[in-house]
Amino acid sequence: MDVSFLEGFEIGFGLLWAILMSEPLITLGVFFTLGLVIAIPIVMDIRWERKLKESGIREIDQMSGRNFVEYLRVLLKNLGFRVKLTPPSGDYGADLVLTTSDQRIIVQAKRYKKNVGIKAVQPYSRTRDCFS
Repeated sequence: MDVSFLEGFEIGFGLLWAILMSEPLITLGVFFTLGLVIAIPIVMDIRWERKLKESGIREIDQMSGRNFVEYLRVLLKNLGFRVKLTPPSGDYGADLVLTTSDQRIIVQAKRYKKNVGIKAVQPYSRTRDCFS
């Protein structure tokens, strides 16, 4: 007897549904587990953002470059910008893309221990076409 993938999926789902509906404790356990799987990452993100928001200069001075960009993302989001992180590489030096109702702003973030020279900042003309 050949059973297609879709038929097998329907049979498996039907069996799972029958088990869940016949055993309330299993159903409760499955929904509780799914709730945890969904809620835990959300709570962790909220706690991470709160920690970043509360960072002072001492914490900022200890951040990695990517954590500093995350800090800026939270800070700028709280100032009302829609903020998108760029990929860690291949972004022409841009770290954040901020948007408002009428503007798009590209941010290149640097957190160096020493002074930053002019070469560290990409000319706008080189990145303009990449984010339009």
